[in-house]
Order: sequence, then structure tokens, then C-alpha cells
Amino acid sequence: MSSLLPPRLFLLPLLALALLVAACGPLPRPFKPDDQKAVDLRALTYGSTVMVLPLEGAAPADPGPLALALRDALLAEGLLAKTWREAEGALRLSGEAAIRPLGDSRDLLSADWRIDGPEGRLAAYRQERALPAGAWQSGNREALAEVAAEAAQALAPQLLGPAEEEALLPGFPGARLAVLPVTGAPGDGNETLTAALVLVLERAELPVVEARAEGDLAIQGSVAVTPAGAGQERVAIVWRLLDADDSELGKISQENTMTAGTLEGPWGRIAALVARGAADGLTDLLNRLARERAAG
Repeated sequence: MSSLLPPRLFLLPLLALALLVAACGPLPRPFKPDDQKAVDLRALTYGSTVMVLPLEGAAPADPGPLALALRDALLAEGLLAKTWREAEGALRLSGEAAIRPLGDSRDLLSADWRIDGPEGRLAAYRQERALPAGAWQSGNREALAEVAAEAAQALAPQLLGPAEEEALLPGFPGARLAVLPVTGAPGDGNETLTAALVLVLERAELPVVEARAEGDLAIQGSVAVTPAGAGQERVAIVWRLLDADDSELGKISQENTMTAGTLEGPWGRIAALVARGAADGLTDLLNRLARERAAG
């Protein structure tokens, strides 16, 4: 079955993840299993993956771009997502749409979106949005992205739940977490990775702040791209967790080899997946540090 991903991205291995902590001792699964091999971010959990199904009713002539837009919008909201052409998933996003003219220059899109799991309905959203005439049927990318983002922003909180009133950093009472700008990334990676990590950490209900105050921790990512021979590049990303005095508490490292020049432009979906892996690693690191502080 063919993939919806552009050929260049489809052939790319996504960044593998390993967690490195300042303290000694074995690292917890799944970031460094017993066999010491790094975990590939493509190994997404079936039970938590939302599979985007083809739209029913008034669908664009080509269903592919809409499915990709919905997948990317769900990823941006912190949910694992794939299209039906990429993989199966225990959670399924389906929708039924109708469109009617609103005068000469606008159309009205009405769509009912649903996310169902093995035990029934998990989320639903009724969407109505005015679009430029003909944009929906022709698959206008900007219009599809706007529709997908609005739907994902309405559906995701129903699965993820509301944020806690008083979010805490495990082991660091009263401290908050500042995400410092990523450095060294090609393309739009510095800005995109920074924003993606902030979003995923907020979804993980960690107390993220824009301005770091006294006593707050910080995390900063740095990217290094080096030649790996035969048209390949090695991409290494290191996220360092810093205490209030800027001493390193631990770090999360991600790396892989990919086609040279892949990350020279927009990072898009890759940034969302990298941020999710980094956030999982950070949560695990904080929990481990909390246990060590409690025992020490």
C-alpha cells in the first residue's frame, strides 16, 4: 500500500532516543532497554495511536492531503497519529462532512468528527467553518490545515484531559520549567523544536513558563549535524536539564543518520515527534531525580 508521506520523508528513519542521566546506575525502560539499543521513535504504541480514516460525505477530490493535515494537527496537540495508509491504530478518527455555498465567494463546511476506541466514543466535535469557494473540493492546503487545526484543538483535550490547577515538577517543589531556545539546528529547527517542546510539556501538565525566575529549572536543546558519508548526515540532539544555578542535572540525547539536507527546510512533523520523545525522556528523568532526592 502506498504512503501519504513525500518519498523523501518516507524513507527517512526518525530520530532514535536514548536517555542519559547525571546519576549512576541502569537507565529505566523504554529509553534504554536491557540490550542497550536506542529506541526508534517509529515504535509508537498501537493502543494510543489515532488512525485518521478517510472522510465520508463531501470529501476533497484527493483525500490524502486532508488526512495528512489532520495527522499533523493531532501530533501538534500532543497525540500520536497516523493516516490509514501509514499504520493501524486502536483509536480511530472519522468524520462526515457537507458543504454548501454561502454566496459567490464562500462555502460553508459542516463536519462531524469522532474519535472512537475499542470501548466506544472518546471524543466528538461538530465543526462549521466558512471557506473560500471551491477551496474544500480542490484540496486547498491552507484551508485544509485551518480545518484540521481547529478540529484537533477541539478533540485533543477530550482525550488528554484538563490541566491540573497546580502542576508540579517531581522532586522540585515550587520550581517551574523554562524552555530555552534551541541552538544549532538547520532550517527552521531552532524555532520549531523550541515551540514543539513547550506545547508537549504543557500537554504533559508540567509547569512551563516563558520567563525563568529564581529557583526555576531550565531545559535547552542543541542540534549538531555532521557528514556521515555517501549523501548522509548524522543528526544529534541533546536536551540538557539545568538546575537553578545552571548546573546540569541530566540530559536526553536523540540521534540518527538521514539523507543529507533533509532538515534544511521546515521540520514539521519531525519536530513534533522529536519533542514528544524528549518530553517523555524529561518526565522519566525528573521522576528518577525525585526518587534520588527523596532517598538522599
